[in-house]
Formats: sequence, C-alpha cells, structure tokens
Amino acid sequence: MMLEGMYDPITNQMIKAQNGSGNVYEGNVADKVTIEIRDSIFPII
Repeated sequence: MMLEGMYDPITNQMIKAQNGSGNVYEGNVADKVTIEIRDSIFPII
C-alpha cells in the first residue's frame, strides 16, 4: 500500500512519518494504518 502524500516517486519509496522529535517509527516503517472490517447487517432494534 502506498499512502498518497508519503510516496516519493523519485526514490520509489515511502517517506517516513515525522514529528517535532524526528521519525515517528523506527526501522523501515513509514506509517501505520488500522483497518476494521465490520458486519454490514444493521442491528435489530
């Protein structure tokens, strides 16, 4: 997965997420994404 805004087409790599202290994650991790898969059935009331 290539996140828009973090992908560098020149190097063909992801740019690491950074904050005021530097890189947010160590190693080769650019950023983290959490995906939740939920049931599409509406609850019965």
